Amino acid sequence: MTDTNMLEQSRLRPAIAGLALAAMAVLVYGPALHSTGFVWDDYSLFAGNWLSAPGSLTRIWFRPWELRGEEHYWPVTYTLFYLQNLVWGSANPVGWHLVNVLFHAANTVLAWQLLKRLRIPGAWLAAALFAVHPVHVDSVAWIIELKDVLSAFFCLVAAMLYLHYSDFGRRLACGGALAAFALALMSKSVAVTLPAALVILEWWRNPKLTRRHWLIVAPFVVLAVIFVAFDLTMVGRAANPVPVISWPERAYVAGMAVFHYAKTIVWPVNLCPVELRWFDLPSTGVMPFVPVALLAALLAVLAKRIRRGKGPLALALLYIALLSPTLGIIPFSYMRYSYVANRFQYLACLVPLAGIPGMLAQFNQRPGQTFRKLVMVMAAVVICVLGYMTWNYSRIYRDNETWATYTLEHNPAAAPACEILAATFAARGEFEKSAAHAATAVTIDPDNTSARYMWALGLFKTNKHREAIEQLNTALAQNPKHLNSLILRAGIQASKGDRSAAEADYQTVLKLDATNSRALSGLKDLQTSPTHTNP
Repeated sequence: MTDTNMLEQSRLRPAIAGLALAAMAVLVYGPALHSTGFVWDDYSLFAGNWLSAPGSLTRIWFRPWELRGEEHYWPVTYTLFYLQNLVWGSANPVGWHLVNVLFHAANTVLAWQLLKRLRIPGAWLAAALFAVHPVHVDSVAWIIELKDVLSAFFCLVAAMLYLHYSDFGRRLACGGALAAFALALMSKSVAVTLPAALVILEWWRNPKLTRRHWLIVAPFVVLAVIFVAFDLTMVGRAANPVPVISWPERAYVAGMAVFHYAKTIVWPVNLCPVELRWFDLPSTGVMPFVPVALLAALLAVLAKRIRRGKGPLALALLYIALLSPTLGIIPFSYMRYSYVANRFQYLACLVPLAGIPGMLAQFNQRPGQTFRKLVMVMAAVVICVLGYMTWNYSRIYRDNETWATYTLEHNPAAAPACEILAATFAARGEFEKSAAHAATAVTIDPDNTSARYMWALGLFKTNKHREAIEQLNTALAQNPKHLNSLILRAGIQASKGDRSAAEADYQTVLKLDATNSRALSGLKDLQTSPTHTNP
């Protein structure tokens, strides 16, 4: 073989390896690319046509508090949603899914390159596991979770550029790393953990941390602090309901969450988009601190073995650091439904997956081709099994009903799934089933105003007007600005002949939304018809 042919082969191999990773990452999400509908809060992208309204980009970047239901400052993610809406519209879920899947494929290749740069043994295998692992399904196949894959993309780019600057001192790489980090923060705020991750990497790569290392990371820390301060202001302004849990309970949740996530990496079975929420959290005695104590003991054991190598301790610290914003130390609104979500570990999952090939590499050093081939066959089998599991799990993102039905099968206490099925049955005119699911949602989550509204709608449509009014009164006591509840109550009151009460509710709606067509139509009917029977 000539030198030219050898050179061409050496160039082709990385390209083929990268294409193989990208192909795996796309193929396992085949069912998501045949989706026929959207899921749960995907629909928030189209509510009120706000993405296509004049001035949408201005609000996304400069007046984010005006975005309906949003409590964070994630303008990069919403700009991409804005652009997708121009291209795909609300009738083509496949295009939206494709963007998520392509970013996941890009992240897989970037993860491989990053691990190679860090000289992690078996970098390609680790990236392959990342490509096909089922814990990523909720981030990749769920359209609204574009923020997970997008933020991870910019974090990986930032880490690559940072390492280039750290090793070679090129300022352009430092500027690029900071820019990528800013884009990651504006995609999803969990990217604030990147500076901590970089410090841990430097500690692992070097005999000790020097003043230079701290100075290099300092701009990333400053950027993270500024962004977190603004993002917390946004969260406070949104005032979305957050569960009230004590500090001992938070410690328990945080420790249990780490073990939950680690378990799902090793044994990813019976995964659920809305995991079962732990009720009756221990808040007294030593029990709340047992999971954290076990975690601390594990870290202490790894620290004692540090002379054999920093790797295991660095992996554990990196994993916990990347998970930290979602462990519940600072409660957030999603914790109303569950204390954990597998999508929260989209990027963090790469850390333990990177450790698995390293362990296999140690076994692979044993003499004998037979043993090495056995390890390779086992790795191939694991990739195939995980790929099949991901393919099968991603089927649930076909449409709202499929998603909600699966979720309730695995978590009967998933209030959002109950609410989705209530809306699905209502759209079909099956109002008794709709009311039953909505009532279950309210039982699980009594503060869920929209579920209470769906219950009232089902009651009204089955001629239980008094019960419907009771639920609407409760819903409006919880949220006096809930337009659907106001309009439904006005319609029921009008149908019973209470025209003044109906008119008052319609006027309240118009004060909140002057162009609301249903309220305008209802008022017109009150003025032109002796009775009103269609809320």
